Amino acid sequence: MIIDIKDEKDLESMLEASESQNIMLLKHSTICPISSHAWREFEQFAETNHVPCYRVLVVESRSLSRNIANLSGVAHQSPQAILFFKKEAKWNASHYDITVDSLSDVVK
Repeated sequence: MIIDIKDEKDLESMLEASESQNIMLLKHSTICPISSHAWREFEQFAETNHVPCYRVLVVESRSLSRNIANLSGVAHQSPQAILFFKKEAKWNASHYDITVDSLSDVVK
């Protein structure tokens, strides 16, 4: 299951979840073909791994996306996957580097 982050409350819940486990976030653009490819890879990852997965729609939630960049210290890109643990960004990838294999490898 992939949980959509729509506001600051959702973001805080996601970060709280990362206190005890890895979580994966996808910053997704609904208007970008590269992001569509990353979304399909992310969906497959979510189906085959036991890692909580979250998504933020960057066009629809620009300020939230910027806030994630500020909080994580990871410069914004789209699409972008970020692994969080203990409220910190531990890994990130963007564009065609977002694959089922790359996401799976980082959580092993």
